[in-house]
Parts: sequence; C-alpha cells; structure tokens
Amino acid sequence: AFGGGMKAGDFMKRGKGVAVMSVLVLWALGGAGGAAPRYENRSEVPLEATWKLEDIYRSQALWEADVKSALSLSAELAEMKGHVMDSAASLWKTVDLDERIQKILTKVYAWASMKSHEDTAAEGPKALADRAVQTYVKIGERTAFIAPEVLAGGQQRLDEFLKEEPRLEVYRLVLKRILRQKGHILPAGEEAVLAAMGE
Repeated sequence: AFGGGMKAGDFMKRGKGVAVMSVLVLWALGGAGGAAPRYENRSEVPLEATWKLEDIYRSQALWEADVKSALSLSAELAEMKGHVMDSAASLWKTVDLDERIQKILTKVYAWASMKSHEDTAAEGPKALADRAVQTYVKIGERTAFIAPEVLAGGQQRLDEFLKEEPRLEVYRLVLKRILRQKGHILPAGEEAVLAAMGE
C-alpha cells in the first residue's frame, strides 16, 4: 500500500479476488455441466442470480459517504508530507491512515465496478465506476510521498522505529519491501506525476 503513488492500473491487481469470485458465481449459477442462461435485459435476470451489492453498500448515499471519507482522510494524510520518518509515532500515523484509506477504496471500487456491470447499457453506474477510479488516482497523487520518504529514512532508522513502536509490527513486511524496491521507487515529485497520470 505504501509502494509509491496509487495508480489506476493497481485496481486490476487489487480486484483479482473480486474477478475470480465473479467467475465462480457465474459458473455456479450456470451449472457445472452447461452454459449459463442468457438474458436480453437486466429486468429478466432472476434476483437470486444477481450480485447482492447491498452487502457492501445498502445505498448510493453510503457509497458517496465513503468516497468523501477517503478524500478527507487522504487530505489528513497529505499533511504528513515531509514528516513520515520524523519519529516512530509519525510513521505509524502515516501507514495507519494509508491502510484505512485503502480499505475504504477497495469497497468503493468493488461496489461501483460491479454496479456498472449489472447493466452495461446504463450510464449512471458507468459514471460511478469512473468516479471510483478518479478518486483512487487523486488520492494516489496526494500520498505519493510515502514510499520515497520511508526509503530516504533508511534501514537503520526503520529498524529503530519497529523496535520502538509495537503497532508498526503489522506493517513490517510492507515497510521492508519498500527498502528492497529502492531501484524502482522515484522521488516523491515524480511518483506524484505518475499517480496523476494513472500510470
């Protein structure tokens, strides 16, 4: 989650679980031995053969609230720019905020993406999916400084923080991975440009 700016293409990686689950559901509904039934219109599809998206969000208003929340948290996270490695506490605050944002974005994108595939002829759901990607890219631009700052802090400082702050332990592998990706992480400014381009 902290390996540089978030990019639109990253959704494909994060969405593999959703995609695999969708394939399994379609296979199950179609039966192990035959092709899935075909429907001309969304209205013809039996309710039991549709995604239960209300398990993610019961209404678009709740989805909108999470989009707003993610953007708000990313603005708070952006205030950590230049201070990620000031202390163990500042590093924990940074990665904890980023993790909270990522969890929200995963739900935001999954719901909007599946909503847009319920009826591919409907423009409204497509617009929601586009907004989800745009939100992801915008937040990626705001938070692209994280990995470069962790990298600049170095191995020794990171090890000291990990010993000092027990709450960082759950992020150990991710943080260590950043240091191993030294040759692939650009300076914060360049990471932000790539994130803004959705690259």
